[in-house]
Amino acid sequence: MDMLEKLTPTDKRFGMVAVEKGYITKELLLEALKIQVEENVEKGSHRLIGEILVDMNAITMDKLPSRDKRFGMVAIRKGYISKEQLFEALKIQVEENLERGTHRFIGEILVDMKAIDSNQLRSVFISMGLVIGLR
Repeated sequence: MDMLEKLTPTDKRFGMVAVEKGYITKELLLEALKIQVEENVEKGSHRLIGEILVDMNAITMDKLPSRDKRFGMVAIRKGYISKEQLFEALKIQVEENLERGTHRFIGEILVDMKAIDSNQLRSVFISMGLVIGLR
């Protein structure tokens, strides 16, 4: 089993979901990731994988997730959290990234904050189309 197959559903980003839905191949994802890393190092810029895949003509714009499909925005729209709770979760995420070099997902942080429960977490994932293998 390779690294891509070991990721849990909460680890999955657009690229993984695109592979699972058959929009792209694993090889195209890896090629896009290579471009992303090179651009990060050489230019100090960070483009989203979806944007890179569109530039590679690997997918069309209609396959890209809309910005309002972010976990926090979906949770707000569903009435599960307030914008203040999302901001607090984002603050925790940034602080952990800077202080520990770790990255936790907003949903995980919101559960730890007791802002949402596991049923609400699952509901948001379902709305985002990310329920593949979710416990």
